[in-house]
Amino acid sequence: MHWRGLGDALAKQLRSRVLLGWRLIAERSGLSLLEFDGGIEILAPEANKGEAVRTLVREIGPDTPVAYLGDDTADEAAFRAIGKRGVSVLVRPEERQTLAQFWLKPPDEVVEFLELWLRSCAEGTPAERGAAKAVNG
Repeated sequence: MHWRGLGDALAKQLRSRVLLGWRLIAERSGLSLLEFDGGIEILAPEANKGEAVRTLVREIGPDTPVAYLGDDTADEAAFRAIGKRGVSVLVRPEERQTLAQFWLKPPDEVVEFLELWLRSCAEGTPAERGAAKAVNG
């Protein structure tokens, strides 16, 4: 659940309502709650975004370009999992310590990145090269 961008009062109210319902669900089912900048996630203990990325990369094969864009600490496992196999990008208004290879400020830099990524894929050139150009200028 994301509330980033909402006013403080509405965000606080939404957070309280979500926690009221999700806390009980998590306790009864062995799940955990992870709060992040602008939201909260409910997570299964044996799964995380890194495992999801490893599974996807394994299933799509080595010739498919891969990029993972994320904005919070829950995405760090995915940034680690991408490694050198693809491109990892932190998407936030301000830079922070991260395992991501690149940092983009939303929304303009993200739009530019995605446009270049699509163009690179359509032209049959390595998307990683195009993505690196978009990020590095």
